[in-house]
Amino acid sequence: MLNRISKTSKKLNTTQTSLYNWIETKKVFKRAEISKQAQLLGLKDRTLSDILKRFIKLELIEKVSHGVYKKR
Repeated sequence: MLNRISKTSKKLNTTQTSLYNWIETKKVFKRAEISKQAQLLGLKDRTLSDILKRFIKLELIEKVSHGVYKKR
C-alpha cells in the first residue's frame, strides 16, 4: 500500500519536493516552464494544478498574475 500524505498535511511527497526544488532555482516562473518540468516527472496538467494550489496554500509560492508565480 502506498504511503499517502493527506491534503491537510504540511509535508511534501517526493514528487512535490522535486518540483519545489526546481522552483527554488527560480525567482519568478511561468506555468509553461513548470509544466515542462512536471511532464518530465510524468505529471498530468491537473495534478500540477493541484500541486500549485497546495504550494500557494502552504505559502511556499505566490501567484503574481495569470500563469506567473514567484517563490516566497
